[in-house]
Amino acid sequence: MTAGGVSAVARTGLDWTDRVLELQVGPIAHGGHCVARSEGRVVFVRHALPGERVLASWTRTPAARSAAPTP
Repeated sequence: MTAGGVSAVARTGLDWTDRVLELQVGPIAHGGHCVARSEGRVVFVRHALPGERVLASWTRTPAARSAAPTP
């Protein structure tokens, strides 16, 4: 994703590729994804249930803020 020709990674200086997070899964949000928080940011987690603790890896760009539990 770009804004003014600059990628989200270049703007923020963050590269979330291959990053694994340990998350406490919160309530269900619109579309069936669950909400979790990491480093003050909201993360949408697929294929998890509220109350679960998961290891999640990034499946989309940081702008999308979507993570999925690792197998």
